[in-house]
Amino acid sequence: MRAAKLRRGAIWLLAAAGALLGLVTLTPLVQWWTRALAGAWSEADGAVLVVLTGSDLDDGILGYSSYWRAVYAVLIWRTRRPAEIWISGGGPMEVPMAESMKTFLVASGVPASRIHVEGDSRSTWESAQRMSRLLEAESRPIALLTSDYHMLRARRMFEKAGLKVLPMPIPDGLKRATRMHLRWWVFLDLARESAAIVVAWMEHRI
Repeated sequence: MRAAKLRRGAIWLLAAAGALLGLVTLTPLVQWWTRALAGAWSEADGAVLVVLTGSDLDDGILGYSSYWRAVYAVLIWRTRRPAEIWISGGGPMEVPMAESMKTFLVASGVPASRIHVEGDSRSTWESAQRMSRLLEAESRPIALLTSDYHMLRARRMFEKAGLKVLPMPIPDGLKRATRMHLRWWVFLDLARESAAIVVAWMEHRI
């Protein structure tokens, strides 16, 4: 009897896993979810651009999200000519990710004199707190650049810290979601980010 119940439970579990996998890979769920977290893209010429760091591959090497955020920072520099660029984040690494992203931007033609680094923050909340203090007296528009799925939490944390920002969510998750075999990994990013939003809300950080 017990073996039969375990068998039925295993069958139901496998069926549920298969249904979820099909939902994620064969429907627009991932794209819809990503767009809901991203919100709208803001246009801002001559703004102060704040770029948040992302993943790393150890020893200051850019991970996937950091790379694409750096790429879009370069594109925005070329098309929107921000007045300054701040890169925030890095944590306790020997080479803060913000420094590595600055190196990428400079190599791509952005003048080093226009890039500032805040490399001590270890989380989005810490970046919001530090950048709020650094830009407290800033009169120009402030644009915030991060991955699409990360934008909702980042924007609200910056606003909670007292800094009004114009969102620039880069198509990180949306780019990967165009490839069916990557949609599951985007789904996991979205699930983790949504859980982080709930935690941030419970801690009154958004």
